[in-house]
Amino acid sequence: DKVQEAADSGRPGVTGVPSGFYDLDRFTAGFQAESLVVVAGRPSSGKTAFALNVADHVGCNERLPILIFCSNDSAPQVTNRMVCASGNIEPHHLLRGLLTDSEWPSLVEAVEKLRHASLHIHDANNLNFESIQAECRRLVMLYGALGLVIVDSLQGLNQANTHDSDFSGICRRLKGLAREIRAPILVITDLSRSLEARLDKRPTLGDLSELGEIDRHADLVLFLYRHAMYNSELSETEVAEVIVAKQRDGSPTG
Repeated sequence: DKVQEAADSGRPGVTGVPSGFYDLDRFTAGFQAESLVVVAGRPSSGKTAFALNVADHVGCNERLPILIFCSNDSAPQVTNRMVCASGNIEPHHLLRGLLTDSEWPSLVEAVEKLRHASLHIHDANNLNFESIQAECRRLVMLYGALGLVIVDSLQGLNQANTHDSDFSGICRRLKGLAREIRAPILVITDLSRSLEARLDKRPTLGDLSELGEIDRHADLVLFLYRHAMYNSELSETEVAEVIVAKQRDGSPTG
């Protein structure tokens, strides 16, 4: 019955929550219910920007409730980033109120789109697993289900420190929570700086070992890479690569 339902859905091949990135959805079949998705990369590789783009699509286009935990940024900062990404607005223009003539209507459109989304941002700086669990359960009671939960970032959780075993314990509990609420949970984490010592700094499938025990609990692992970080001649808006490093169900990587 589930296979037939997927075939009749009008989106063949996408059986989970779509990310909004066509090629990624075709590669992964979307973010599956009850799955733990790990997005990893070096600082400034675009991890949070990627996650917020996914949140924008899931909340505004798929009309599913979104819950974002951000220990590094405030809710207004996260909202501004989503507005800028959605409306293609320069962040420093928005911050100063110096929008161009073309950006004003884009701002109105982006705000109106987000206003109708079921978007919840939890920006407590003492974030821990218990607060994540409690807020997820509260919103599941409110909506019946969640479309996606984003945790930014693993290093920002109070219970976690620099030891892989502690991060592993958090990921194990987040995986259990994903199964409980029957929704995908996307967790952002950093790759170690040992990557910087290599000539080719693009993460590869071999870098799964950098995640330690985190990899064991993840259903899907995505590496982000921006060549512009290492080439000053390229624009800061240079394209970012998403590398599918692991899919638990045996689907392709690359």
